[in-house]
Amino acid sequence: MQYMKITGIFYLLMGICFWGGCSSGQDTGAQSPSHEGAHDHEEHTHSDDDHPEDYVSAVTKLQTLNDVIKNAFAEDDMKKADPPVHEIGHILESVHSLAEQASFSASDKKSIDTAVESLFEAYAAIDEKLHGGKGASYSDVERKIKPALEFLNDKANSLKEKTE
Repeated sequence: MQYMKITGIFYLLMGICFWGGCSSGQDTGAQSPSHEGAHDHEEHTHSDDDHPEDYVSAVTKLQTLNDVIKNAFAEDDMKKADPPVHEIGHILESVHSLAEQASFSASDKKSIDTAVESLFEAYAAIDEKLHGGKGASYSDVERKIKPALEFLNDKANSLKEKTE
């Protein structure tokens, strides 16, 4: 499935960051690709409270993180952009699984997966750029991010309407 391929690419980039580009300059030995490893992204520690419990809150969190990333690029502050780029990958995984649990049609779930895949690709390119690779700046992939987030937001709003 395309989703798994994109997820694999994202984790490959994350692994490259953890093992190569995100160390504090000290030899910390082999690190696992979890956020619990020792690297210079202290903001990356996550608790269970960081992860949304339903589709609507996951999409809200995605939008919030996206706004931080967009603003950081606008301010040319790559250090500020890095932690939310990493966090957004975890939230995208949540969106995928939470959409499966929500009362969406099979067609909607497939479209949500497509939007999530598009976002994984875009943020993986941003992450690559943040860590010295070719990658892409936010403005390079915004045309991909904006419609995907809008679609996910539309689905969140329709879900909210069903429950009200």
